[in-house]
Amino acid sequence: MIGYFTIAALVFSFVCYLFIQDQDARKDNLGAWLTITFVTLCWPLTLPNMARKVVTRWLNSCRSQEKQSVPEASSAEARCHTNMVPPTNLISKILGR
Repeated sequence: MIGYFTIAALVFSFVCYLFIQDQDARKDNLGAWLTITFVTLCWPLTLPNMARKVVTRWLNSCRSQEKQSVPEASSAEARCHTNMVPPTNLISKILGR
């Protein structure tokens, strides 16, 4: 049970971080906070989907950088890893580690 609430707290902090970063979201909207609470309580279902979206977005940005890159420069993968924050580093940054 402690593990469930520990992961739920991490999911809540991640979702709140994304919510606060969203410029268009109304922070005083009760419906938005209820949705965040629901997503947090259902983390076994929502966490894998959120992780998939973060990784997919990161990979897509790497691929788009690769298409725009200059061929004589270093490999696209190396540029991608230096210019983009990998999902694991993003989560560490959010958690403050």
